[in-house]
Amino acid sequence: MEERQIAIAPALYKELLNAVYNHSLPINIQVHKNEGKLKRLTLSYDERDEKLVDWIIGRVENIDYL
Repeated sequence: MEERQIAIAPALYKELLNAVYNHSLPINIQVHKNEGKLKRLTLSYDERDEKLVDWIIGRVENIDYL
């Protein structure tokens, strides 16, 4: 298993959860203590799904409504 730690805005966190759920992605999300106004997360996934994790993070980070 691979892990990646990220910190994102709470609204993006909700989008990330929705995207992982709606697309049935094989990514486990562990939520940690907030860092200021950001949510700190650890994403766990199989090594072969690394490009998928890159895609979903990029998709969520490029949402224009914030």
